[in-house]
Amino acid sequence: MALSLKTAAVMAGALAIAGWVATASWALANQRFAAPAAMRLPAVPTGEAAAFYASQRFAMRRQSNEMAQPTAHELANARAVYRREPLSVMALALAIAPGNSSNTAEFRKSIETVGALSRRNPLLNALAVNAYARAGDVDKTFRWISRSAKVDTSVEDRYTATLAAATAQRNAVTPLLSVLSDSPAWADSYWRAVVRVPAALDNAALVRSRLAQAPVNDVRFGREERDLLDALVNASSYDSAFMLVRAFPAFRAAGRGRNLLQNDAFRSEPLFAPFDWSIENDGEKVAAIDTRGGGLQMSALGGAQGHFVRQLVNLQPGRYAVGWESEYFETGETAAGAPRLEFRIDCGDRNASSRPISLPLRAGKAGGQFTVSGTCRWYWAGVAFAPSLNSADPFDARLEGVALIRIGDAPAASPQPVADAAEIESQDNSVPGDRQTSRDSSDAARGSSER
Repeated sequence: MALSLKTAAVMAGALAIAGWVATASWALANQRFAAPAAMRLPAVPTGEAAAFYASQRFAMRRQSNEMAQPTAHELANARAVYRREPLSVMALALAIAPGNSSNTAEFRKSIETVGALSRRNPLLNALAVNAYARAGDVDKTFRWISRSAKVDTSVEDRYTATLAAATAQRNAVTPLLSVLSDSPAWADSYWRAVVRVPAALDNAALVRSRLAQAPVNDVRFGREERDLLDALVNASSYDSAFMLVRAFPAFRAAGRGRNLLQNDAFRSEPLFAPFDWSIENDGEKVAAIDTRGGGLQMSALGGAQGHFVRQLVNLQPGRYAVGWESEYFETGETAAGAPRLEFRIDCGDRNASSRPISLPLRAGKAGGQFTVSGTCRWYWAGVAFAPSLNSADPFDARLEGVALIRIGDAPAASPQPVADAAEIESQDNSVPGDRQTSRDSSDAARGSSER
């Protein structure tokens, strides 16, 4: 009988211990997911649960008001938890939160001290981002945003949007390079956000162009880079857009010395349009690049208008020669022998103007010369239908290559562009003082076909 009582006592004790262990385990495992219930177990050390519950309530108020303050009850809770668990980051973050209102250097020092204990406390990270942003410390603001987004993906969109908006600040480039140079997981989210901030586009282009250079050498040109380039072009920020594409080796490798046109022999798909060919297909006309043998194939229905292809080029005031090699099929010319296509130059600058320049795109190896003057710097250069020679007949044509080169400075009295290549080539001295000019168009045409 005594043995059975002893056995029963041992079993009861074991069950009690097992129950306590189970309760403690549940409480410890649910300090965050069921904090109020865990806090009601006084025999279990659940200070972290109390701290989490108080900080969670405070964080919810801060979502609508970043300057909100913890209540007296929340602060008392944090102090009580700190006495039991001095290394509780949740309790420490809540305890220093009132300093957010004054945002003194001492408060920001406290943030750094507590932050050294853990990188994963969302309340502390939020306090830090707010404090350094208000203090105007761009470098530390960006570093804390990067830190927060790395450890808490739920805040990635919010913080990358904040980072994108801050990109517009004049001193944002260097800190951004610092946090983006190691390709953080949130980088793509940032690039998707920054294209929606017009004031930040120029700085974003500068940052991305530097990331493509040493020592980072991130030379991928993917969807995010394409979206940034499109946003810059749509905003007419052509200088920044050109700086962006020039940073990529693939763009520089396609350059052709004096030729100002990219991909002049149509041998590759235009990755960097509009600084490479922008193909403008629609229901009435279509153009396709022959990447195997080179050349541009063009087909159109009767009545088609507009460009087949065009690209942005920077043309300073001066004299230029353009040459090409082309072939028409069937109705590529009017009954009078005039070509239905033209090489057209139009000003692309939003706040500048310049008269359009057009040269009839005659068959074979041909070309012409023109003068650029005025305030326009960026021009659309491409192949388009001649508006005055519109026809109801369909047609096909092929362009083997095209070259555009600068041949000299603009004369003092800039003449209007000469549109007829035959007329130019019949003159021994098209521009006074330059006997080479009449040969440059032929050289350009020959160069386009050799590529």
